[in-house]
Amino acid sequence: MIAMGAGVSGGRIHGPWPGLEEAALDERVDLAVKTDYRQVLTELLTFHGGEPLGAGVFPGYKAPSPLGIVA
Repeated sequence: MIAMGAGVSGGRIHGPWPGLEEAALDERVDLAVKTDYRQVLTELLTFHGGEPLGAGVFPGYKAPSPLGIVA
């Protein structure tokens, strides 16, 4: 049995770090989202499916280099 969350590379920031300066915050309050959810899901689907599945799930989307979410 594989434990839930096994293989996840935790404890670090995945994607670009926008910083905490007021000008970088969304509406000057929240940490701005800088990672496209399709990039995250494409990496997870590829990890679990063994082949690049993102193109079939997100037609026309070409994911940049992997974020390194899973080991």
